[in-house]
Amino acid sequence: MKGRSARINFIVREPLLGSRKLVACSAIVFVGFALALFSGSRPKEEPLPVSMNPVESVAPVESSAFLNEVESRILGVPGVEKLDSGAGKEELTVEFKSDQFFRIGTANLEQRSIPEIRKVAVLLKEAFSSAMIEIEGHTDASPVVKQRRVFPSNWELSAARAASLLHIFEEEGFPKSQLKVSGYGDSRPMGDREDANRRIIVRVIRSEGGEGG
Repeated sequence: MKGRSARINFIVREPLLGSRKLVACSAIVFVGFALALFSGSRPKEEPLPVSMNPVESVAPVESSAFLNEVESRILGVPGVEKLDSGAGKEELTVEFKSDQFFRIGTANLEQRSIPEIRKVAVLLKEAFSSAMIEIEGHTDASPVVKQRRVFPSNWELSAARAASLLHIFEEEGFPKSQLKVSGYGDSRPMGDREDANRRIIVRVIRSEGGEGG
């Protein structure tokens, strides 16, 4: 009986052990199948394209309609005599009649003219924030009489008048590095009319480092 009992126990344990192996193998097969199914359902990741040419930064293109609108508004400012655009709008010139801004022989801006000059400065800042601004003073050939001690000649008077406008442009946000003042006196007459020669010209230069923003 003892031998038979041992035999029976062996027979009973053997199937149990075999069933455990079967379950373990089935689990391994199931996990492997699930992994294969999951990996097969995922889309293959394509390699990122490699650009052979690096992308260059492109400056924003200015709208011609916007620039035309700015020029139209500048022409509507009292005291602006005329406005000229260079080829490709690389240079813009705004001409003021200095008789409306200064008394004869002086370089002190009339208070009533300051808001008008400020309007032009604001518009130019909006359209050409990175441009060079050159302000030129011009006079007629009449000698300075009233303030001869302050302005020995028309050279000094024309430069002082241009500088009066420069301060307004600086107040409106143009840095000093973009501002320039020139006094030409009566060396560049526009014609025989003296009032035509008394003028202030603001040049907006956008080429060679003075490009607009």
